[in-house]
Amino acid sequence: MAVYRTALTDLREVEIDAGESVGAGGEKTAFLTLDRSQVVLLFNQGLRDRAGRLRHLERILHRYNPATGQHAKFWKAHFRWPEGMIDGGAGLPAEFLRRHQLLQPATGVVVPVIEPNYYFRTAHGSRLKSATWFTGEKARRFVPDAEKGSLAGLVQCAAMLARGVRRLHFAGLAHGDLSGKNVVIDPCTGESCLFDLDSLVIPGVSSEGFTGTAGYMAPELVAGQGRPSIEADRHALAVLIYEMLLRRHPLLGSKMWSETPEEDERLGLGDKALFIEHPEDRSNALPVPPLIPYTRLGPHLVSLIRRAFIEALHAPSRRPTADDWEKALYRTVDLLMPVPGEKDWMVLAPGMPMRSPWTLQPLTAPVPFAHFYRRSRHAPQEFLPEPSLQGLTIYHGLRLQPWHLCNIQPGEMSAEDPQGYFAFENGAWYLVSESDEIMQLSDGRILRRGDFTTLTEGLSVIMSPGPEARQFRFAFLPPTIPS
Repeated sequence: MAVYRTALTDLREVEIDAGESVGAGGEKTAFLTLDRSQVVLLFNQGLRDRAGRLRHLERILHRYNPATGQHAKFWKAHFRWPEGMIDGGAGLPAEFLRRHQLLQPATGVVVPVIEPNYYFRTAHGSRLKSATWFTGEKARRFVPDAEKGSLAGLVQCAAMLARGVRRLHFAGLAHGDLSGKNVVIDPCTGESCLFDLDSLVIPGVSSEGFTGTAGYMAPELVAGQGRPSIEADRHALAVLIYEMLLRRHPLLGSKMWSETPEEDERLGLGDKALFIEHPEDRSNALPVPPLIPYTRLGPHLVSLIRRAFIEALHAPSRRPTADDWEKALYRTVDLLMPVPGEKDWMVLAPGMPMRSPWTLQPLTAPVPFAHFYRRSRHAPQEFLPEPSLQGLTIYHGLRLQPWHLCNIQPGEMSAEDPQGYFAFENGAWYLVSESDEIMQLSDGRILRRGDFTTLTEGLSVIMSPGPEARQFRFAFLPPTIPS
C-alpha cells in the first residue's frame, strides 16, 4: 500500500492511501486518508484557472463555512463541508500524479467521509444512499426493504435537506448542481446531508458550479437563459422534494415536444416545461394516473407544490424558498400518522380522505386532531386560529416537544425535551403532561407533570402560561362510512 504525506494550506498534514482511488469524476479523483476519516479530492488535469479555484476554495473554507463558530456541531450534520485544501502537494510524487492524470502542481480539497448509516448493502456490494435511489420506483426496487424507510422518514429527510439549503442561501451561496447525486438520505433515521460543496456558487463573486444536472436544472438554465443561482437552486430543491415523497419527476410526463430526444428534453424541461399534475392543462399528464396524487401530501406541501410547478415554474423570483419548504415540511410532520394495520405513514388533516393512500382501505375509527390557536397580541386572553390548517394529527404514543407548546419552528436552537404524550387505552384518548409548565383546561382544571386528561370533542388546553403559548382545541375526524 502506497502512503503519501502532504501538507494542507493551514500546515496540517494528511496521510493519503494512494494505492487505489475510491472514485473519479470529470473534475476530481478521490482518495481516502490512511485513517479513513477523510476523503482527499485531487483535481484532474485540465483544470482551468487554478489560481481562481484556490481563491474560491479559500472563501468556502473560511468566510462561508457554517461548520465553524456558533452552532457548528449542528450544521456539520447537514453538510460534508471541506475541511482543508492542498496547494502544491509537497510529498506527492510526480509519477503518482501522472498515473492518475492529476493536475501538477497538485491541487485538492479535503472533506470528511460520509457516515456508515448513509450506505446500504446489496448483492453487488455497498452502495451510497444517494437520493437517486429513493426518487423513482425503478431504482427503489434495488434498495433493501429494511432501508426503504417510510413516508415519515422521507418527510423528515426532506425537511433536513431544505434546512441545509436554507443555510446556504442565507449565506448568499448557491449549490449550483443540487440534485439526487449530491444528496444522501437515510429514511430510517430521517437524516440527510449535502455534499460536493467545493464548487459552490458565490453570486456576484464566482460561479464555479456546473449549470446543473439534467432533470434538476431550472427551466431558464435548460433554455440557456440563465446562470446557476439561488433561484435555480429553489427549482432543484422543489424537484428533489417532490421526487422523494412521490417517486416521480414533476415534469416528465407523456407529452412529446419534439421528434428528437435531445430537443424533446430541452423543451420539456425548459421553455415548455409543464407540471404533470397540472389541474387545467392535462396534456403532459402521466398515461396512468398516479396512485397517490400530490394533494395527499397535505395542505402545507400542496400549496408549495402548486407555487413551484404551476404558478412560478417559469417565474424564478416567485419560487418557494428553502425556508418555505422547511416550514411546510415540519408542519407536515405534525400531520403524519401511522396507517392502522400497515407499515407506512400517511398525511391526515381535516378535509382529507380518511383512507390509506397505499391500499385505499378506509379508517374505521375517529382520529383526534388538535387545532392550533395563538394568543391575540391585542387581547392576551383571547386566542386566534393559526393560519393554513396548522394543527396536530394525534396517534397513540405521539410525543409533544417544546415547539408544539409554542408557536415556534424546530431549528438550530431547538432541543428535544418531551413535554407530554398522547395515549389510547380502553377506548379513550388521553393527554399526559410531562412538562414543568402548567397546562390549563377550558373547564378551569390544570395539568402538572404526570397529570392527564381525557380528550373530548371541543376540549381546549392552553399548553403553557407564557405569552407565546398555544391553545390546542381538540376535534375528532370522523371515519369513512361504509357504502
